Amino acid sequence: MALRAFLREITGKKVKKLRREGKIPAVLYGPQTSPKNIFVEKKEFFDFLKKYGTEKFLTLILEDKEIPVLIKEIQKDYLYDEILHLDFYQLPEDKPIEAEIPLEFVGEAPAKEKGAIILKQLKEIPVKALPSNLPKSIKVDLSLLKEIDDRILVKDLNFPEGVKPLIEKDLIVVLASTPEEEEEAQPETETSS
Repeated sequence: MALRAFLREITGKKVKKLRREGKIPAVLYGPQTSPKNIFVEKKEFFDFLKKYGTEKFLTLILEDKEIPVLIKEIQKDYLYDEILHLDFYQLPEDKPIEAEIPLEFVGEAPAKEKGAIILKQLKEIPVKALPSNLPKSIKVDLSLLKEIDDRILVKDLNFPEGVKPLIEKDLIVVLASTPEEEEEAQPETETSS
C-alpha cells in the first residue's frame, strides 16, 4: 500500500497549474516532522483509492524514504468532483497504532469437493502494532478446510511478530458449511408480538 509523493515549491493560487498537470497538492505533517508541501500523481491516487479506500494507513515514498501515514483530509470541489488538496499525517514510528488489516484468502478448500460451501465471516482484522510492523494483509490458508464443518478461527492465523489482534481469538474467520446450514445462518426477521 505505497504511494509515491514529491516535494513541491509551488504554493498558493499557483497550485492550479499542478492540478492541470494531473497532480494533487498535499501537505505532510506530524509529531516527528515539520510540515512539508508535497504532491501526488492524480491517477496513482485514484488507483489507490479504488483499491484500498481512504480508511487505511499507507506508506508514502518521498525522497526514497518510506513514511507511514494516514490520509487525514481530502478537500474536494464537489461542483466539479475534483480533489483539491490532501492532508497526510505521519504516524509516530515508535508508538503502536490500531489498523484494520485485510485478509487474503489463498489456496483451495478440499471440503468443497465434498459439497461444502466456503463462508467467509471476516474480511479484515483489527490489530495493534508499530507502523513498521503492520502487514499489507494476513493470509488465510483455505486448504486447511478439509471436511464439512471445518473452520479457521482468528487464533489459527499467523500474525507477524509484534502484531496483536484486537478481536476475540475464537471468532470464526472462514467456515466449510453445508448448503442447508448456509440457509439457517441467514438472520431471521424478528416479529413483534
